[in-house]
Amino acid sequence: MEDKVMIRDLFEAKQREMMERLLGGRRVVNHPGEKGAATEENWRDLFASYLPNRCQVGNPLVVDVDGQQSEQLDLVLFDQQYSPVLFETGGLRFIPAENVYAVFEVRQEMNRENVVYAANKIASVRRLRRTSAPIKHAGGQYEPREPLRIVGGILTTTSEWLPPFGQAFLDTLRELPEQGRLDLGCALQHGTFRANYERGGEVKVEANPATVSLISFVFKLLQALQQMGTVPAIDFTEWLRHVQ
Repeated sequence: MEDKVMIRDLFEAKQREMMERLLGGRRVVNHPGEKGAATEENWRDLFASYLPNRCQVGNPLVVDVDGQQSEQLDLVLFDQQYSPVLFETGGLRFIPAENVYAVFEVRQEMNRENVVYAANKIASVRRLRRTSAPIKHAGGQYEPREPLRIVGGILTTTSEWLPPFGQAFLDTLRELPEQGRLDLGCALQHGTFRANYERGGEVKVEANPATVSLISFVFKLLQALQQMGTVPAIDFTEWLRHVQ
């Protein structure tokens, strides 16, 4: 009988590798911009390793059919099955809001300032208008569906809060506007969280410790994407009015 593969061991090895890359970058890169870019690249590589093939990751600008656009984003998870990249040149990419599954901001530390900053970036995407069209299939067609709620989160190496997901953290989440609410987050050295927002403004957080921060984050993200299914098909009729 073959030995079983220890899934937890695989993820813990990946976590150690990523921690070394992130912390090594912090030690040798002094310029804040360069340090941030290196951290984003490490998270982007992680997503590329574990996301389903239909889901791409990048840092495009997100635009809607009315010409509104998001702020510049660190990591966007998006789908190209039913809608195209609108424009790309010199590394700058514009995608329709209909494509987006999730948005994450990458910072060095998790604290109130950075959580609020991430919430504002997330809100700039969620407020965009997204169209939806029928999808033809062999037996007929699927009717247009309501656009999915875009997942929003923050990714850091450390947390300035002790405990990392205690009362100060909960109080910060309660202050966030609805469109900027954070659903998932990971501070690699301190743990992972998933937030559930209830009526009346109450927030409940499911947290996992630092020993399994990367494992728990990856599976929570994959679970969220699984529950979302596929993004709606873009309604090209509405977009065509810009070229008539």
